[in-house]
Amino acid sequence: MRRRTGQPWLVLGVATLVGCGRRAGALSDVAVGSTVASAMASESSPGAAWTRSDYAVGLGPRSPALGDVNGDGVPDLVVADSLTNTLTLLQGLGHGAFGERRSLRAGLAPEAVALARLTSEGPLDLAVADAAGMAAVLLLGDGSGGFSAPQSFPAGLQPVAIVVSELNGGGCPDVAVANLGSGTLAVLSGDCQGNLGPPIVTNVGGAVSALAVGDFNRDGLPDLAVGDLSFASVDLFLGRGDGTFRPRRSFSAGATPAALVAGDFNEDGRLDLAVADSGSNAVAILIGDGRGGFVTRETETVGLFPAALVAADLDGDGHLDLAVADSGTNTVSLLFGDGHGSFGGRLDLGVGAAPGGLAAGDLTGQGAVDLVVTNGQADTVTVLLNPRGSRMASP
Repeated sequence: MRRRTGQPWLVLGVATLVGCGRRAGALSDVAVGSTVASAMASESSPGAAWTRSDYAVGLGPRSPALGDVNGDGVPDLVVADSLTNTLTLLQGLGHGAFGERRSLRAGLAPEAVALARLTSEGPLDLAVADAAGMAAVLLLGDGSGGFSAPQSFPAGLQPVAIVVSELNGGGCPDVAVANLGSGTLAVLSGDCQGNLGPPIVTNVGGAVSALAVGDFNRDGLPDLAVGDLSFASVDLFLGRGDGTFRPRRSFSAGATPAALVAGDFNEDGRLDLAVADSGSNAVAILIGDGRGGFVTRETETVGLFPAALVAADLDGDGHLDLAVADSGTNTVSLLFGDGHGSFGGRLDLGVGAAPGGLAAGDLTGQGAVDLVVTNGQADTVTVLLNPRGSRMASP
């Protein structure tokens, strides 16, 4: 297991968006499970208050994922606890709070987790990147909140990011992982019954840090974008539809591309990328050309050592915004999109120590996007409830 240091963690994982489908201050620490409202004020903000609650999880929480695992229509929360070799499952209560906590065994060092249906028509399952076990680990859901014993499938040296998508044209969900230790991508083909085949390996050549899936050249086939720490670039691998990829295309993305998220930020029908650059304390915006390339690059300043990000409409104006976990300043920076590929009106929200993973979804059922943040050195998750939810619920 890894040891903690006094330095902010470079968190390599996956951010998730669930549910619906959009400035500097500080929050004092709160007791685990308690709730406070913070009045945030900046030159560009009217002072909207996000409500914060903290929940204890396992040691070294990394990647969070949201989804309804027990069939009650309410998002539940799963967190990869890298230092206790477990997943923490928190049951959603439907009003932005979480209740019962359970621990699930999940390999030797779970770095990232994804919720997806891995069987033909079954409930949500769990796919985990197990860094120390050099494997993708699957736990199959039973639809009532229970999961099978973990099954490990060899994936490569030190997998740190994971996505689920149909990558080989077989009609079943497949799993792709980014292997930091070997500098490779591995695609493991699914059989719709919860099993994975041997890895189809693509060499990246550098230390891969992050992974995003999307159709970047609009050919109907999923592609993979990878953060490459060795060459300070984003590498794009255009899919052939059989689990293999065309030769990579590399694009400059700052000093240290720690996390990626895909979205149509300028609303032209073509996928773009936002990249958390932990070395420059910024987010790089790469505007896609719809042919597998990027034609414009802008940067937005955030807090220190950004480690994760998600894209969602946080302010309800119909445009994608960004939430960024700043591991060095213990904040989440909100950047508000204008629908033309630019972002502004930054709002910083205080969270726990060393935030490194993010998930987004409607936790209250009111149609607003809320946020969940993992705090790697506090062994907690912070839930941030969007003030739009309470306004929308008011008569």
